[in-house]
Amino acid sequence: MIEGKLYGANGTDVPFELNTATPNATPIQNWYSDTRIPSYVHAQFGYLFMAGYTFVGATGTRNPMTINYSELQDPTTWLAGNTVDKIGGFGSYGDEYITGLFRHRDFMMIGTNRRIYPVAYTGDFFGRFAIQRPLEVGLAHQRAVASINGEFTFFMDPNGEIHTIREVARGFGDVGVSRSLTGKIRNYIFGLNKSRIHLSHAVYWEDRGWIVFAVSQGVNQSTHNELLILDINQLQLDDPDPKQARWLRWTSLNDNNIDANAMALLLRDRDTSAQSAPDRNGFQNLVFGTTTGWAKRFIADEDTTIISFDEDDNGDQDVIETEVATKYFDFGAPVSEKAVVEAIFDVEPSSDIQGPTVIIEYDYGISQSRPRQIDMSGNVGAGVQLGSFVLDTDRLASAQQITRHRLALVGSGTNASLRIQKDLSGTEQWKIQAATLLVEQRGDTPETP
Repeated sequence: MIEGKLYGANGTDVPFELNTATPNATPIQNWYSDTRIPSYVHAQFGYLFMAGYTFVGATGTRNPMTINYSELQDPTTWLAGNTVDKIGGFGSYGDEYITGLFRHRDFMMIGTNRRIYPVAYTGDFFGRFAIQRPLEVGLAHQRAVASINGEFTFFMDPNGEIHTIREVARGFGDVGVSRSLTGKIRNYIFGLNKSRIHLSHAVYWEDRGWIVFAVSQGVNQSTHNELLILDINQLQLDDPDPKQARWLRWTSLNDNNIDANAMALLLRDRDTSAQSAPDRNGFQNLVFGTTTGWAKRFIADEDTTIISFDEDDNGDQDVIETEVATKYFDFGAPVSEKAVVEAIFDVEPSSDIQGPTVIIEYDYGISQSRPRQIDMSGNVGAGVQLGSFVLDTDRLASAQQITRHRLALVGSGTNASLRIQKDLSGTEQWKIQAATLLVEQRGDTPETP
């Protein structure tokens, strides 16, 4: 968006201007006569940038490392000399190519399959843009970037690892360094379809405090079938610790695909009457554009714990499988072998529905216990609610029936994570009130030097 108009590039057609009133897409005015075809468009510093040209028909002035830009505040004027050059000057031809443009703080970031180059705007007519020292990590695609107001940036690299740009004490030309946040879920990253990583999409869901990535989990997976979510509510954004990163994973029921070809956030009014004006204090729904032409909502309702999504294209919201995992705990003995031998869960409400499945995962996913299921039939009596409480007569308890269930578990490792999975066939809510783990140390305790 620049000068109140929306522009697009798709790698197939001449870049276009979208008339939102019609809506019609018309070729951009005064584009280059050689009809070069860009894949990426980006607006910053008052300029419109185009990049992502193919190797086919490449020349010295138009190749996969070329970036063209318009005149200042004038996206209808494209001059031959308006080029950001010397990107990737040390790479051999064909070895490096641009994969996207995005903003990080005061810089325009030029992502390639090998590096990310920060570009500063100088305002000097003879050298408008200054290329800074690159970050030595590649970018999967322009869509695989999520930003919090341009200040904090999360992106996926060509191998599927998710990074943030960490601020450091900087020397001349430094923007920062990238830091991978996916170390403790590396086995999950290894399982992604590598041929589809460049199709991954990211978005920042502000209402939930989530960075959401649509991914293809499974080496033979042909569409996006899962959402990989980084919960940043408790994460220190300016210097995040990968060990403290909390990851969530959403999959659809019945092995249907989420098929998120593109994602955006839709502000939903709190007042649902047809006559209501847009409510800027409304809450957000995540909306998918699918490869089959559907626009679907992924709803995490603010008033419930229910997550739903129209997975079968019938217009109804279907509840989604839940999977939650804790961080990996070493229980104060990082090098000792230990085992979670027993787990006790208090779950409400008591119900005949299928209970959640519990797994203890060891050593960052190298091994795990056999899955066990919590029995949700109530065996702890419900108490009375305050207001009718009689001292020395009634006991204080939940107003709902609570299930308390003890599970015996096997397996061991130097660290452990509690993983809970739940399929819901309806819209019934459930809550884990407490979880108690019994941990045994195995083998000798290493002596302190």
